[in-house]
Parts: sequence; structure tokens; C-alpha cells
Amino acid sequence: FSILASQKNPYDPMETAINKLGRYTLRATEHLHDDWELVREYPLSRKLLAMSHVWRSVDQKECVIAAKGAPEAIADLCHFSAAQTQELIKEVSLLADKGLRVLGVARGGCPPRDLPSEQHDFHFSFLGLIGLLDPVRASVPAAVAECYKAGVRVVMITGDYPGTARSVAQKIGLKTEGIITGAELRSMSDEELAERVKTTNIFARV
Repeated sequence: FSILASQKNPYDPMETAINKLGRYTLRATEHLHDDWELVREYPLSRKLLAMSHVWRSVDQKECVIAAKGAPEAIADLCHFSAAQTQELIKEVSLLADKGLRVLGVARGGCPPRDLPSEQHDFHFSFLGLIGLLDPVRASVPAAVAECYKAGVRVVMITGDYPGTARSVAQKIGLKTEGIITGAELRSMSDEELAERVKTTNIFARV
């Protein structure tokens, strides 16, 4: 389903990795659907960090929707309770603390006609999490060290989870002076932000 939620010929590195692993794992099975028709795409948006693809089988007997995206967005699509969401975030944090980028995956059924305008109008079932490792380039630690030697302050701004950002920072030799998440950033006044920036050098999502 993570393959179905990706482009057919992916160029994004994460989708390429998903496609490569999935095709190796599912080779010689009936679970690769290259002959299915892509009926509709629901792209990522600022309101919902998840994307969905609607597929129909060649014989028209099966229609499914595959979704992948930020785990909290997938939890939202699956209408998780507060307790379920909290449990999911715990699992995400375990993966993020290992330096992995984490995506959630879900599946849903399709109405026979008149597809809804929004992803929220489908009934999704949660399938699982994917952890992807984006290796640090060998030259980065030396570049960061050279910046510090020259008196340059280095700041990381990332769409990853705080745990992922912290793990990457350790690998590249970035001094973790503090982390501000997106949620904290949105709640700060300009004055509070100006003060926190003095002692913070990592800005992460969530």
C-alpha cells in the first residue's frame, strides 16, 4: 500500500526506496498491481500532510485507496482516539530517536462512483509505520566543524521530528543548544521567539 500511495515511476528518494524494497519483498506474489488504473490523486496540503491514490483493478471489481504521510495525519484520517494517537506517537518517537524519518500508511475502500472531494471523506484503516534512514553525507561533519572554527553559528531547520533532528545533529557534530517545534513556534510572540532563538539552534516539526 505504500507503493500504491506513491508515484508509479517515483523520483522522490523516499518513494524510490519504498518502491525498491516493496518490489523486492513482494516479487512473485499477486500483491504488485502494475496493471491497475490510477483513478484519482489527493495531494499533500498545508492542512493535511498526507497523500492518497485511488486505484481500480483491470476487471473493475476492486477499487481501493492507499494513503501515506505524516503519522499524525494518517492517524487523523483513520479517526484515532486520543489514546490511540498517543500510543502511535510513542512508536514514532522510538523510530525518530534512531534518526529515522517516519511515515504512516493506511488503506481505504472506494464508493462505486462519485469520489469525495477530500481524503477525510473516505473510511481508512491504519496499516503501519515506515522508517527511512537518510544517511548523512560524509563531508557534512567536517563542514560543520569548519563553521564552528570560523565562529559561524550553525542552525538546523527541518521538517523531521525532534528526535530525528537530534539524532542527525549528533552525527554531524551540531551542538544541540535547544529545539523549538512547530507547535511551540506557532504559540510564541515575536518577543518570545527572539529570546528563544538566542539559545536554540534546531527548529523541528510537530
